[in-house]
Amino acid sequence: MPNRLPTRKRRGANSPRKDECCRCEFVGHYLRGGTKYCLKHFRFARMRAGAQCHRKAVPTFEQLECMLSHLTGMECPHCKREMHWDRSHGTASQITLQHYRSGLMGFLCHSCNVRHAAQDGDSFVTIPITHKLCRDCNQVKPLDAFGFNRKHQRFDDRHTYCRGCMSARVAVWRSRRSQAATTH
Repeated sequence: MPNRLPTRKRRGANSPRKDECCRCEFVGHYLRGGTKYCLKHFRFARMRAGAQCHRKAVPTFEQLECMLSHLTGMECPHCKREMHWDRSHGTASQITLQHYRSGLMGFLCHSCNVRHAAQDGDSFVTIPITHKLCRDCNQVKPLDAFGFNRKHQRFDDRHTYCRGCMSARVAVWRSRRSQAATTH
């Protein structure tokens, strides 16, 4: 029996080539579920999967493209940081999908998205990026009023409490420690 070469499947007019993204004509390098994507559409697929996993509204690729067209360049609307599709420029500048509590969606850098998750309600929108809410006295103060936190790499590298509240907490802690040491 003669060796037969496998027949090549004929591609339709709209089917992508092997090295193309399934959503656009750019070269696709990233696989998700056996489908090849370019960097932008791979990130879109990850955003959609994350929204579905967290049981939030899942935007279509077309809705994501429309939201992207409303951005000025690739700049975060809150901190004005340049955003990137992957983490090669650092995690803080990676573009993320933000579900606002009002039901709207938009793009933010990863740093602002984390900041939004750490704040109550919609205070993320009202508190400027140069200020922070003290969790002890519930006052919005400039970042200079908060000491640096070298132990935890937060989005702002600052303590949760302002310097005044932190001093009061440390004084209470020291008094309790000294009382515990004298009783034993």
